[in-house]
Amino acid sequence: MIKISRYFLVGAIACSSLFAQDPDLSKDVQIIARSHPQCSDRFADGKMIMVRSSNTQHSIEVHLDRFFQDVRQAGRSVIVLAPNGEPRELGCSRVLADGAEQSWKIIKANIPRY
Repeated sequence: MIKISRYFLVGAIACSSLFAQDPDLSKDVQIIARSHPQCSDRFADGKMIMVRSSNTQHSIEVHLDRFFQDVRQAGRSVIVLAPNGEPRELGCSRVLADGAEQSWKIIKANIPRY
């Protein structure tokens, strides 16, 4: 009976580690806006919106929602950022002929599972 209990305990520990939650790494991800000819040539106050990671140890998988004129758009962007890598371009802050605004919001960030 002791052997069965021991195996049960080892199995329970192994299963619990499979379902353990990754820490939310959103604090290591920033959305930034920079001047960029692609955006500022069309609209004087247009900026390139970018996402970057300040984490030095892990790649981070970032889930983002895009908003156009404060309305969430369908789908979700998923980007993997390298540790301390270059920022990744998401798009211009202003789009279309009337300069309508778009933005992004970080939904979650975690270590990717490959």
